[in-house]
Amino acid sequence: MNDTALILVGHGAAGSRDPNYELLREETARMYEKTYLVMMHGGPSARDVIPVLKSEGMRNAYIFPLFMSAGFHFEKDIASEDSFLRRAFSDAGIRTQLIGGGILEVPEVRKAVADHCLGRIRKDTRPRDAEK
Repeated sequence: MNDTALILVGHGAAGSRDPNYELLREETARMYEKTYLVMMHGGPSARDVIPVLKSEGMRNAYIFPLFMSAGFHFEKDIASEDSFLRRAFSDAGIRTQLIGGGILEVPEVRKAVADHCLGRIRKDTRPRDAEK
């Protein structure tokens, strides 16, 4: 596994970077050192990351999409063997294996999201009766 990277793939947005993706990468890297981040829009892109992987001797990569569900981007841009993302790695001599689907497929993630939503409701709002 010394030659196997873990690539976290986020949606991203052109012209901006969400620091939460990097925080997740850092936290994951504490447990799996060879963890990298690729964004579908904005950066870092696969083209940015591939030279780093090559310089570190990576020959394989697990691709883990950070998408709530396995929808359009997941199917078209990531899951397909001939997707732009997977072709970019393959063309660089890096074999890929897709791991995971939409993260809401994981019961613990669904529960964490539900708990977070309910916690925000309790924190950010008061029942209308409390205003009287």
